[in-house]
Amino acid sequence: PAKIRIGGQNKDVLVFSGGYDPGSEGDAASPITASSQGRALFVADAATGALLWWAGNNAAATPDVVVPEMKYSIPASPRPVDLDGDGLVDRIYLADAGGQVFRVVLEKDSSGFPSLSKAKVQRIAALAGTTARTARRFYATPDIALITANTTTPFIAVSLGSGFHEHPLGQVNEDRFYVLRDPDLGNEGVSNFFVNGDADLYDATDNLAGSTNATKARQAQIDISAKKGLYITLGGGTITGEKVMSEATTFDNQVLFATYQPGVSAG
Repeated sequence: PAKIRIGGQNKDVLVFSGGYDPGSEGDAASPITASSQGRALFVADAATGALLWWAGNNAAATPDVVVPEMKYSIPASPRPVDLDGDGLVDRIYLADAGGQVFRVVLEKDSSGFPSLSKAKVQRIAALAGTTARTARRFYATPDIALITANTTTPFIAVSLGSGFHEHPLGQVNEDRFYVLRDPDLGNEGVSNFFVNGDADLYDATDNLAGSTNATKARQAQIDISAKKGLYITLGGGTITGEKVMSEATTFDNQVLFATYQPGVSAG
């Protein structure tokens, strides 16, 4: 549920994704394949159920915004965000089962308010590889936090983890938890922000930023600031198949999330 501006009017709406494509379940030991359904984002009138706006891959179905990169189903709910606190949605974040993250930026209409009528949909990250090991899928809603403390440049943190929910016992995939740093706080003149996998991210798995060695910790902080975000590779050692099964929460300067480790006894 959200309140959003469209066509010069403020409306109570429901924002939801196309959903999960059962045809993409496949085998945990197989790379990701394109979906045939669920590749869309919808906004409907909360009072009447009427479709107000949608974005999708299929140009023949005449979406309001055609997004060629929406090749995979979107099982998780989108995240509408009100950045300026005026009660109206400024943008929407969502992630798909193909390891991609999208944002919808509502540029301002003639009245000066962010409007869905002027929405731009951008793919801001592609985080899955082409092998079974790197087939990272997102089933959880991205967590969004505005970060202003301890940084010279405020940013939006987009946090989420991967995991193949249809195969929770699978131990083939090497899943990760990501924090992306979206630098665009305004809704006009936004950049073509895009995270193209590992090359644009800092590998924080070894937690050098938390090292007791001050030199290593400081260098890690410098290296992190030079990237567009960071990731932690899950598992390691004798642990395989660790995956994220739910959405994260940012609270009190920490990002909290839960993982599941198949084959590990309780303790």
